[in-house]
Amino acid sequence: MIYDQDCIIDNPYFVHGGLTEEDCNACKNLKSIKRIAGANQSEIADAYLFSNIPVIVTDAIEEWDALKKFDVNFLAEVMC
Repeated sequence: MIYDQDCIIDNPYFVHGGLTEEDCNACKNLKSIKRIAGANQSEIADAYLFSNIPVIVTDAIEEWDALKKFDVNFLAEVMC
């Protein structure tokens, strides 16, 4: 999986040496994960990221330029 590999781009999900039991405490008693839409970056950071609460942002990539820009030709150009 991508989360387990080094990459040419810094990967914040890559954990050298694996996860520890302490890393799992945030989700220990988790029964479900809330889904949100229409929140801005600062709302998400304040409500979820900094409080270590997992959340699924269902519309997070709709405005990304990458959806229109990234294709095989673009990636080949960047990698060479």
